[in-house]
Amino acid sequence: MPIDKQLPAYKSHKTVWALKIRSYRLEPDGDVTIQPDRGDYAPFRVTNEYWTKHNPEPGGYWVQYEDGYQSYSPAKAFEEGNTLITKSRDEAANPATEETHFLQPKITGYRQLNPTEVALMNEGKALAEQCGAFIAKLRQHPNVGGPVPTGDALPALDQRWISIGATDLQTGFMAVIRGIARPTTF
Repeated sequence: MPIDKQLPAYKSHKTVWALKIRSYRLEPDGDVTIQPDRGDYAPFRVTNEYWTKHNPEPGGYWVQYEDGYQSYSPAKAFEEGNTLITKSRDEAANPATEETHFLQPKITGYRQLNPTEVALMNEGKALAEQCGAFIAKLRQHPNVGGPVPTGDALPALDQRWISIGATDLQTGFMAVIRGIARPTTF
């Protein structure tokens, strides 16, 4: 059905993460390894599904949106429609701010995280710090070890079990963080 009038126009205002594609290599399992144009980022893998759907070409851009969706954009369209961000709006408004935003250089086996994943990881790390502070408090308890006191005396704490609990908590938080990061290697 032909459209007989002008379609509504939209101007994009999304923040995306992207890397220009230098080259690619087909892997035996059907996935594809992309070599970014920037030398400070390691090659990374995309699924065969991504490759077949988007049909990217060297010189174009691998793009990731805030919700984690990955796409492809030809160089001309991407470069005309996007500007590299070096500072956030808040930082640009406040010149005293020292921090800048950047794409983390690729770590082998890890992918660039989207803002939702970063927020989840930071929340998990904050909870882990709270647990660590509680363990530290238990380790500094004034009545450590010894016989079980009677009356109003402070109870003795079994540091062996506190250490086992600390180790298990650390293992649990590492597993949760790994579940968010979803590394591609062992």
